Amino acid sequence: MTYMVTVAVVVSDSQLMLRKVQNDMLQHDWMSSIEVFKLPEAYVDLMSWA
Repeated sequence: MTYMVTVAVVVSDSQLMLRKVQNDMLQHDWMSSIEVFKLPEAYVDLMSWA
């Protein structure tokens, strides 16, 4: 029983992280498409949000 609860928590937690990463990527997508030459800066910016 405890094992099932733990698995459920881990799964939902990883889904939240995945959703957060996807949201961050969406927010930074316009930056990388407009300023491709500044992609490393956008990447560092993305990491700071994580």
